[in-house]
Amino acid sequence: MCGSRRFSLTCFCLLAAFAFPSLVPAAETRKRHFELEADLAVNALRKFAAQSGTEVLFGTRTAEKVRTNTVRGEFTPYEAMKLLLAGTGLVSTQDRTTGALTISADPNARRLPPGDQARESKKKTNRRPPNPSDP
Repeated sequence: MCGSRRFSLTCFCLLAAFAFPSLVPAAETRKRHFELEADLAVNALRKFAAQSGTEVLFGTRTAEKVRTNTVRGEFTPYEAMKLLLAGTGLVSTQDRTTGALTISADPNARRLPPGDQARESKKKTNRRPPNPSDP
């Protein structure tokens, strides 16, 4: 008898969650304190998940060679993720119902082979100022 009651209660809860999505927890909007150092995205995303209590979904290959930004301060998980990934070529999408964040490659980001990233940043820092006498 007890097993039947438990099954009925479980079915009722599942039906209520689908029939009334407003009863399901929405995306986290409460601010939290973050202390995330710049790191490989694979590591930073795991630390982010632990600090935010938010589920983060990402492919290891997508995040393995990408470095993230430092994030310190009070932010919603979504705001912190935006700061963490800014300029990295990765973007996050938040599920409105569960609040889970999915990380993917930015389809609009400029793509460089992994070895060329260091050369590209070196080019930017080693440029000499233009010479007015050059044609």
